[in-house]
Amino acid sequence: FVGDILGKGPLSLQVVDFAMKQGALCVRGNHEQVVISWYQNKPANTPKLKPSYLKLAQSLSPQHWNYLLSCPLYLEIPEYDLLVVHAGIDPSVGLDEQDSELMMNMRNRKSNGQGFTSIYEDGTPWIDAWNGPRMVFFGHDAKRGLQDRYRNETLVALGLD
Repeated sequence: FVGDILGKGPLSLQVVDFAMKQGALCVRGNHEQVVISWYQNKPANTPKLKPSYLKLAQSLSPQHWNYLLSCPLYLEIPEYDLLVVHAGIDPSVGLDEQDSELMMNMRNRKSNGQGFTSIYEDGTPWIDAWNGPRMVFFGHDAKRGLQDRYRNETLVALGLD
């Protein structure tokens, strides 16, 4: 899963149950991060959490929390030379140097070419700057629909949201 298995509909608990039952791998999305931040800092963040997220967070079992907390920011699948991330990757830095907030929230490379943003109106899709060599699967950007980028007739990025 490319993240955001929580908070995107009325059956979030069932989606997490399904993922757990399947033994599915999942990267952490911005929606998971919202409830994880609450969980790790409660009760300090309780007033900041939207009521629907608070209700969801309070209904998660210890097994749900263990699963969600185990979701990394990215997954490497070496047998396919594939990288899975929720929102995006900054191609100018290595994986260990990535900004976790950007990995869960970015959509665009800023119009001035200096960094990345989640704001649609500022710049162009981040995958326009991705040249591989790994293929990247990502989500987070439903407004744009399915996105695919090719370099030299090779698929290098696929937006699945």
